[in-house]
Amino acid sequence: MNHKHTKTTTEFSNKKINMHLNRKLSAAIIAAFLFTLLFCFMPGIKESIPNFSIKKTSPHFIDLFPLYLLFFTPFFLIMGTLGTVIVDLLVSAFVKDRSKKIDFIMSFIFHAIFGLLMFEFGMMGVILIFIVDRILSIRKENYSYLSPLGCLVLSAIIGTLVYFIFTIV
Repeated sequence: MNHKHTKTTTEFSNKKINMHLNRKLSAAIIAAFLFTLLFCFMPGIKESIPNFSIKKTSPHFIDLFPLYLLFFTPFFLIMGTLGTVIVDLLVSAFVKDRSKKIDFIMSFIFHAIFGLLMFEFGMMGVILIFIVDRILSIRKENYSYLSPLGCLVLSAIIGTLVYFIFTIV
């Protein structure tokens, strides 16, 4: 009987870790999408990187949205997910009596430290992933493997539509 209880506890623990990781992956994909939008629409970005624009008349590289999305998504998936998991582990190591307020502040501080290591664009990305992860953690508690997959598919569909719109127009 005790063996069965241990197995159930382990299964519950694994399920909780998987849901947590699926939320982190979903947050990374959504943050990559939002970061790409910001990157395409922010004034000043156009002058700070070489002009690879297909159509020189498009505002702030929106025609390169799919390419940026393709570039940023894997980066956010790997670095963003890994970073937020590391931050969660650091917060749990430093804060023994976890209250939501202390957890939030410490998490933000550690995210900011990671963001500073990657300069201004990294800081924007880290802030986005922090905000999206917090919103997702408040909004919904069950995240299956379909959650990040759905976010990824939706992001790819929107990127493809933008590509076709700028290719046709």
